[in-house]
Amino acid sequence: MKLLTWGLDLTLAVTLLGLAWAVLFSPNRFRAVVLFIALGLVMTLVWVRLAAPEVALAEAAIGVGISGALLLSALGRLQGDVHKIISFSQETYNFMNVPLCRLVALLCCGAGAAGLLVLGGALLWHQPAFQTGPGPATLAAMPMSGVSNRVTAVLLNFRSFDTLLELAVLLLAVIGVWSLGRAPKQPSGLAVNPILLTMIRGILPFSILIAGYLVWLGEHAPGGAFQGGAVLGAAGILLALAGRPLPDFCPRPLLRITLMGGLLIFLALAAAPLGLGNLFFQYPAGHAGAFILTIEAAAAISIGLALCLLPEGGAPPPVPREKTAGENR
Repeated sequence: MKLLTWGLDLTLAVTLLGLAWAVLFSPNRFRAVVLFIALGLVMTLVWVRLAAPEVALAEAAIGVGISGALLLSALGRLQGDVHKIISFSQETYNFMNVPLCRLVALLCCGAGAAGLLVLGGALLWHQPAFQTGPGPATLAAMPMSGVSNRVTAVLLNFRSFDTLLELAVLLLAVIGVWSLGRAPKQPSGLAVNPILLTMIRGILPFSILIAGYLVWLGEHAPGGAFQGGAVLGAAGILLALAGRPLPDFCPRPLLRITLMGGLLIFLALAAAPLGLGNLFFQYPAGHAGAFILTIEAAAAISIGLALCLLPEGGAPPPVPREKTAGENR
């Protein structure tokens, strides 16, 4: 059994390195994107093998699904390379065309990297187990965190500033995309697909239910705001693929309020303890769990909306207002 485990880990490591090399040196953009998605899937399995299910969930939902959708969306809007996008190119990376000096340099770099990897592995193998670190301090403070999952306690109680800044970065990313101008109009060939739309409407309630379950689950098991938000973002992207993007039927003021809601609620609950004489982010004793659950619910909605708006590639146009009878005259 141990030999089988070692074989699985070695296969994952070799596959991961091979896919990373193929992504970097693929001459075809579409192929590189597909290989990048495959790299994310293998990376998800690696995180599972490392006993990090929270990171594996985030990698599968955001690193594979959302990032893949963003890259394919950007690729589809590139001008002048349509023939490279819709079909696989027959070009391959021919080492015979590479100058000899460059090939030698690549081989030396590869040999050096392999040597460092072996040396680092040998040092870690003989390194004694760490006796000190943040683990004991985290375990000692868990009763005051308000949750029983250590990862959630670290992200939303012991290290809340990092999570707050992550939400701010995601909001700034949407603002940056919107500052580029209006989102391009969908081609006429991407009209509303009634069959796909009907199927997605049947999936949407389950997506919302799963997202809510992941947010609630983060209190005591792998899950949380980013995982739930990624599921909501994927549902929004599915709607866009069916020809009904969210901005088409959602007013822009509501989009803005929802986007900022997660960050603003996070800041408000972080500042609320100041009125009780506590520090910033020092939740009241006995109410930390309710604070964290409220923050995660609001953050998940904002994260989901941001993730489904980013592939649009620009600010959504205002929803057309129906003219009144007086205006028609």
